[in-house]
Amino acid sequence: MELDNGMLLTESIAIMQYLALLSEEQNLIAPLTSFDFFKQEEWLAFISSELHKMFSPWLFHPEYGSDAQRVATQKIYARFNYIDAHLAESSYLVGDQFSLCDIYLFTIARWSSLFEINLAPYPRLPTYLERIAKRPAVQAAIETESPRIDKSSPRTWSGQDASDLMG
Repeated sequence: MELDNGMLLTESIAIMQYLALLSEEQNLIAPLTSFDFFKQEEWLAFISSELHKMFSPWLFHPEYGSDAQRVATQKIYARFNYIDAHLAESSYLVGDQFSLCDIYLFTIARWSSLFEINLAPYPRLPTYLERIAKRPAVQAAIETESPRIDKSSPRTWSGQDASDLMG
C-alpha cells in the first residue's frame, strides 16, 4: 500500500494495523501497554504465517497441483481445529472484544468456501464467523467486494487476479 506521501507498506499485518490506527474510535487494537496488545500480535502472526499462507497453492501457486493443495488442506484443518478449541473459551480471538484479529481471521476463513474446505467439523468456528458477518461494517465490506468474486465457481476469480485482490 503506497501512502499519499510516497511511503510504502507491503505486509498484510502492517497494513491492517496502520489502517486500524487511523480509525481509533473502532478500538480494533488493544492499548500498546496492555497484555491484550501482545495477544493480538500473537494471533495476527498465527493467522498470517499458519493460515493465510496455507491458501498459497490455490491463490498464488496453482502450478503446485493437487498434492500441494491436499497437504495445505490438512494443515488448514489442523489450524481451524486449534482456533475452534480457543473459541470454546472466548467470544473473540482476544477475550470478549472484537479486534483486528477477528477481521483478519474472518477474511481468511471465508476463503474456505472458495476452495471447498468444509467448516462443518468445527462446532464454534462457523457460529463465530456468522456473528462477525452480521456486523454492519462487515456486511458493507462484503457487499463492496462481492462483485469482484465469481460465485458460480469456487475456484474462479473474476475481474482481476487473486493476488491483485490481496495487495
